[in-house]
Amino acid sequence: MDPAGAVGSSPQGVNIYDLGVQRSNLASGQYTSIVPSGNTTASFVATDTSNGTTRNGHWVHVELPVPSSYNPAAGNDWWSLQYVAGANTTATDTVTVAVGLRGGPVHLLP
Repeated sequence: MDPAGAVGSSPQGVNIYDLGVQRSNLASGQYTSIVPSGNTTASFVATDTSNGTTRNGHWVHVELPVPSSYNPAAGNDWWSLQYVAGANTTATDTVTVAVGLRGGPVHLLP
């Protein structure tokens, strides 16, 4: 989510994969796509009780392309993750996040 609360999106498409229990499954191609081709929003349902889908104990890989023209205003240059539990649900999950950058060069400014 951006500072205004909007869910991250990209016209270039957002890929979201279920890697199972190992992050290394991405490199080996052993994963399933969570969202359909052409998806543009960085959002997914981790557990769907209507069809028995669960990602419990799995790594989820999100690829959100950031255009080279991305230039947020000062103070609005951060994103956050939002974890929402359904109504009448108690979340007891542990969430671990690993962030990486692809492409380059990466420029970090003070």
